[in-house]
Order: sequence, then structure tokens, then C-alpha cells
Amino acid sequence: MTYYVNPYTGSTINPSQVGYESLTISQSTTLQWPINGNNANIVANIIEVTATAPNLNLILPPATQVSPGQAFIIRNLGTNAQYSFTVTDNSGNTIQTVPVSPTSTTTNTYYIYLTNNLTVNGIWSSISLGIGTSSASASALAGLGLKAINTTLNTNTVVSLVSSAYTFTSNDRAALYVWTGGAGTITLPTVGSVNAGWYTIVKNDGAGILTVSAQGSSYIDNVSTQTSVQIQIANSSVFVTDGTNWFTYALAQQNVFNYTQLLLSLTGNTNATVTLTAAQAKN
Repeated sequence: MTYYVNPYTGSTINPSQVGYESLTISQSTTLQWPINGNNANIVANIIEVTATAPNLNLILPPATQVSPGQAFIIRNLGTNAQYSFTVTDNSGNTIQTVPVSPTSTTTNTYYIYLTNNLTVNGIWSSISLGIGTSSASASALAGLGLKAINTTLNTNTVVSLVSSAYTFTSNDRAALYVWTGGAGTITLPTVGSVNAGWYTIVKNDGAGILTVSAQGSSYIDNVSTQTSVQIQIANSSVFVTDGTNWFTYALAQQNVFNYTQLLLSLTGNTNATVTLTAAQAKN
């Protein structure tokens, strides 16, 4: 085969090339290499074609005039009102039929390149561009708090039991930790080790009060002196950070009842009935 190459680099020398050509054809049309002609029907790097009649051919120039590796991209711009066309070698042998509209199995754009230039017709190959559709793998996208079910992402909460002192890590995002010990303490991660919006869930199924503590200078629920909260037995809470401090929601509060005591001596009282005053009755 004849190769037209740069003597210094060994790279293929293309004919004087045109970057883009837009063609509207109503009859079979023979193209020319740019170096051999000055009309509009040339083999450009990118050729966009609209065929206004059926069964048309776009005929390539002699393959012997260029090197193997000569290539171009061709695209059918037609709509449902136009037609497919066929790219052929110099003798009219089919290289690639280019349909009007792409489907899940066909495309309207092809990369066509020359692999052998020993004959006028040469040997050509084609690669379809943009065929079918691409899709992401749900299992590859599923991170902490998410689970792949078939092709969809779904929320997911991993449940872990803990009965002794524990410090959360960034990997505990969206997890539920169930306390099963007696009175104890678990510690939230440093806000610098997790992103804003990181959260975890804590439930106390143990036999004592559970204390949840923050680290560093972080405080809880906008109270600068509050660096820990208590979760009563059978209660739970969600802990979420804004990147600086911690906030809870669904945290059960301990009920506090205030009362006073009346000590009333009945010594020496001979009455069978003692009536309390309104003030005494409030105790």
C-alpha cells in the first residue's frame, strides 16, 4: 500500500482538508478529495447530509489518492420527511447506510475510515457513534444511606446494636444505633470529619439513661453550654450537623413536675373534720 507520510514524524499526511461540509442531495452524488477539486461536494472532516429523495448514494473518490487512516464523520440530518442514504466506495459498493433517525439499535452518525488503498475502491470500515442509550449503575451510585434495588436507588438505614462506649465515624451516616446496655455514653464524630448534613439515629433500648456527647467546641441545639443530651429509656433521637454544631429532632424530653409540700399538724385538734384553705389545697 502507498502511505503518504511525514518523513520526519512518520504521521499520515492528509490531503488539504476541509473541516465541515453541509450537503443537500436530490440525486446520487460523487464526492472529491479537497486537493482534487474546488466544488462543494468534498470529503470534509465532518459531513452533514440531507437527502430529499429515496435510494441515493454518496460515492467516495478513489481510495488510491489518500493514505490508509483517511477518515471522516458523516451524519444524516434528515427528518421523517427526508430519507436515508448510502455511503459507497468509488464503484458504488455499499460501505454504510445512514438512516434518518436514530433508534435504540441504529444511529444517524458514523465514523468511516480507510484501511487499504491498494485499489480504487479501497477497503473501508465504519463505527457507529452515539448508538443506543447510556445508563448509570444504581449499585455503583449507592452510597451511605442508599441501597440499589434493581435499577433504582432507595433510602436505606443500617441497624447496629451497641452496649458499651462508642464514637461515631463518617461511615455511620444514616445508620440507626440501638443502645442495649445500662447507663452509658456514646460520642458524636467531630464536625470536621463529616460533611454538613451528616446525620445518625440513636435509640435507647437499654436499662439505663444514655448520654450522647459532642466533641470539641461543638454544642447541641443552639445552647452554647450544652455539649451532651440524655436519651431516656425507650426513646430516640436524630442527630444532624450543620458543619459547626449539632441539632436534634424527635428527642423526647424528660417531664419535670414542680410541687410544694404542706406539713399540717393536727396535734390537739379536737374537730373530727379539718377543712384546708385554698392556699393549703394547692400544696
